[in-house]
This record gives sequence, structure tokens and C-alpha cells, in this order.
Amino acid sequence: MLRFREDVLRRVREETEERHRLSAESPALVRVDVKHVENLRLMIRTRDDGDHVFWTDEPRDRGGEDTAPAPLPYFIAGAAACFLMQCVKVAGYRMIDVDDVEVTCVGRFDRRVGGGFREIVYDVRVRGGEDPAKVKEMVSEAERMCFAHRTLSKAVRTRVRIYYNGRLVEERWD
Repeated sequence: MLRFREDVLRRVREETEERHRLSAESPALVRVDVKHVENLRLMIRTRDDGDHVFWTDEPRDRGGEDTAPAPLPYFIAGAAACFLMQCVKVAGYRMIDVDDVEVTCVGRFDRRVGGGFREIVYDVRVRGGEDPAKVKEMVSEAERMCFAHRTLSKAVRTRVRIYYNGRLVEERWD
């Protein structure tokens, strides 16, 4: 089983139950402030969930100094982390017997001016002793709970592949 402190599980249950009870659109916001520092290096500061700072740059072949990840890996990392966070939360509050959950996310995009992402592929890898059907339900619920995935799947062709104990158990396009 994934391990959680009891207070963490309690807060996750409360927040999830609250989200399920919402009857109308409940606007929320996420804010980051981005500041140019020098050359192609930018500083990013979060405001809504504490005061955290991280950096972005471009690789040398695109004019940067390669001092931090480029912006697009953060975009894909944010989507993958949001999805994984929801998988972990669902596993915890539903008491699903899994030992490990990981997500790899790949975004394929057109680099031409005016291009954009063509598809997003999530590989969800789960290990544990649970019934595979419950693992599929866990991932499906996590998809519904994940704001990043819900947004991307409306705009870009999105594929989810679920691997359970090393075996592909489901693959679908949204």
C-alpha cells in the first residue's frame, strides 16, 4: 500500500468530498509571476500555494545557457504531476492496494511557427496486489479529478496507457 500520514488522508478525503458536492461552477485560480532575469533566463514565482521560486532557460542550441529546464518540459511535467497527484490521492482515500504509481508524459508537437501540440501520451505504471479492474477505475477517477488532463484532453488528442505490474492492461484515446 502507498503510505500516508492519517492527517494527509483526512485532508484529501475532505477536499475530494467537497469537490464532489459542488453543484455549480466554482472558480479557482492558479497564479505565477514570471520575470526576465538575463539573456533567456526567467524566474518563476508561485503565489497561490506558497512562495516557491523556480527557473527556466533555453538550451545552448536555442540561444540559452542551459541553466534550467526550458518552458515546455515544465508544461508537460505539470500535466504529468497533476495526473499522478490525483492517482495517488484516489489510491489513498479509496484504500486501493497499490505499492507504487508513476506517470510518464510525452507531448508531440509541431515546431513550426503557428504549430502546437498534436498529442499527449500518458503512461501510468502501477505496481501492487489490487484487482486490475480497481486499478483501471482508480486511473479513470484520477483523469476526472485532474484539471490539467481534463483541459488538455479537450484541446489535444490524448492517450492513456495503464500498465499494471509490468503488463499493459488498458490503452485508450480521449
